[in-house]
Amino acid sequence: MKFKFLNTAITSIILSVSALTNVASAGLITLDTSNVIGSTTPYDSRFFAENILDNQTGVITENNQNPNDAEGGYWLNPNNGTADAWITIDLGQAYVIDFMELFNTHNAQYFDRGTGDFRILASNSVMLSGSMGFDLAGTESVLIDSTLLAESGAQSDPLTAQNFAVSNTNAFRYIQFNADSVAVGGSACCGTNVYGLNEIRVSAVEVPEPSTLAIFALGMIGFASRRFKK
Repeated sequence: MKFKFLNTAITSIILSVSALTNVASAGLITLDTSNVIGSTTPYDSRFFAENILDNQTGVITENNQNPNDAEGGYWLNPNNGTADAWITIDLGQAYVIDFMELFNTHNAQYFDRGTGDFRILASNSVMLSGSMGFDLAGTESVLIDSTLLAESGAQSDPLTAQNFAVSNTNAFRYIQFNADSVAVGGSACCGTNVYGLNEIRVSAVEVPEPSTLAIFALGMIGFASRRFKK
């Protein structure tokens, strides 16, 4: 009899965890510029890394280099800037990420900057990295290792939303965009490593806190216990 109850209790815990982790369907996480917590040095104050989270809904255009208009801004790496350019984002809590939507840049009318090969890394810890803010720390996982298409053509707005699925089912709080090569619609300008990016949008499922899981599991055990006594 005790074994039967124990089996029922364990089953209840498993079901409670499964229920809580599947209650919410994947959806876009609400992010803004404050969620960018670290980056390598940008081109200048018009092209801060924070700009990749300043236009989280609707279509995106890029007719000029003014970061404060309705179009929002974008990020650019400096001329001959660091080859290992990165931007760290704090999602606010742990999520299982479903997919990411990235928008490349064509740098207004110039079509001379943008990212080609890139990686999205993830971790659950960060560390300060001098004046650059927070870099990833601890165990890092590669969520995406792929290539962005260049924005090309005569003022090809709105920008193209490029979607990348994530197969890793672990939960992460911190992600990092890493640019690895340049892709441009015109002629690359002004030296090497002229990466750029306009926006990142993240679709994910929220992971319940351990305390929430525990409370829910205890409730399920109690419910199972009452049924067993009857």
